[in-house]
Amino acid sequence: MEIMNYSKVSNQMIDELTIIIPTHNRQHVLQRAIDYFNSAGLLTIIVDSSLVPLTVNLPKKIKYFHKPNTLFAEKIYSTLQEVKTPYSCICADDDFLIKSSLFSGLEFLKKNSDYASVQGNFIQFSSKDTNSHYHPTQEKYIRHNNNSDSIESRITKGFMVPQIFALHCTSNLLKSFGIVSDLKASTIIELIVILVALCRGKHRVLPIFWMARDLERYSSYNGYRDAHKFAHKVEKTPPLDKSILVINDMPAYLNSSEGKKFKNNFIKAFKGGDYCLYERYFDLAFDDFCNRNRIILKRIEANNLGPIRKIKNVIRPVLPRALFLLYARISLYFRIRDSKIMCIKYTNEEGYPWSDNLSISEWASVKKVILKYPQLFE
Repeated sequence: MEIMNYSKVSNQMIDELTIIIPTHNRQHVLQRAIDYFNSAGLLTIIVDSSLVPLTVNLPKKIKYFHKPNTLFAEKIYSTLQEVKTPYSCICADDDFLIKSSLFSGLEFLKKNSDYASVQGNFIQFSSKDTNSHYHPTQEKYIRHNNNSDSIESRITKGFMVPQIFALHCTSNLLKSFGIVSDLKASTIIELIVILVALCRGKHRVLPIFWMARDLERYSSYNGYRDAHKFAHKVEKTPPLDKSILVINDMPAYLNSSEGKKFKNNFIKAFKGGDYCLYERYFDLAFDDFCNRNRIILKRIEANNLGPIRKIKNVIRPVLPRALFLLYARISLYFRIRDSKIMCIKYTNEEGYPWSDNLSISEWASVKKVILKYPQLFE
C-alpha cells in the first residue's frame, strides 16, 4: 500500500483523531512526550492520576486532565467521554507514535469500514543508544490480517495480538474502557480492548512504522515477574499506581467476584445483542488465554524456585557494585549485538526506520527528542 505523505495530510484529517496519554507520577518522562507530540501537531490529551498536577504551559493542541487517585481504566474512560474525534489512539508516556503512519491507518479505516482497528510495525529502543540499540518487536504479528467475517474466527485467530496501541474507532475504545472502568485489575484492560475490537470488526497490521517503544524502565511494576529485577537497586522514581491490581493468575481472577463482574460488564455492554452469544465470545477468548496463563505461571514458579534463582538471591546482596557494572556492560554488548542481528533479519521488510525515506525521517525526529532529555537515562 502507498504510505501517506505529509503533503497529503489535511487539517480535516488532523481533526479526526486524538492521542490519549495516560500517566502517573512520571512528569519527568512526560516532558519528553509533550515535546514530541507538540512537534507532531496532533490533538493530544494527557490524563494524569498523580496527586501533584503538572504545572507547565502546554501547547494549544495538547490538553491536560488532572484526575488524582483514579484507577487506570477509570481515568481513560472519563477522558474518552470528552473526545470529539471519531478515531483515537492510546500511547504510553514513554513511547512514540509515528505521525505519518497514524494518518495511513486513518486512511485505511475510512476506506475499510469492516475493520475496527489498525496498526503497523513496532520497534524497541534504548534511550542510552538510539543509533545501535533498537530492533523490531512483535515480529510474529508482522503483516497480520485478521479479516474473517466471523467473530468467533477472529477471536480464535487474534485474541493474543496486542491492540492497545492500535488506532481504534473512539466508540469502541469507549465501550472497552466502560466495561472495566470500575475494576482494579490492569491486566484485563489490554485484553478487553482486543476482545471488543474483534467483536466489532477486523484488525490489520500494515507494513508501516507505527511506534517506537522505550526499553528503559522509569518506574517499577507490581507483578512478581518484575520484582526480582528491582530487588537490588534503589528506585529513582516512584512505582506505578499502587491502586492497580496486576493479575498473575487469570483463572483465579475470573472465578473471583470482580472477575465475574468483569464478564457480566462485557455482556451487558452489547445492548440488544444475544446474551448467550456474547457469553460464548467471552468464554472462547478467555478459556484459551487461561490455558496459556497456567503454562506461564508454572514456568515462572519453576524459575523462581530453581537453584540458579536461589543462588542469585543469596549472592546479589553481598557482591560489590563493580561486578554489577561489569555485568551490565557485558549484557549491553550482547543486547546491542542481538539488536543489530534482528535489524539485519528484517532488512527487506517494509515499515521500519530503515525501509523508506519517510520512516528514516520519522525515526530521526524521535531520536532528536530523546537526545534532548539525557537526564532520563543517566
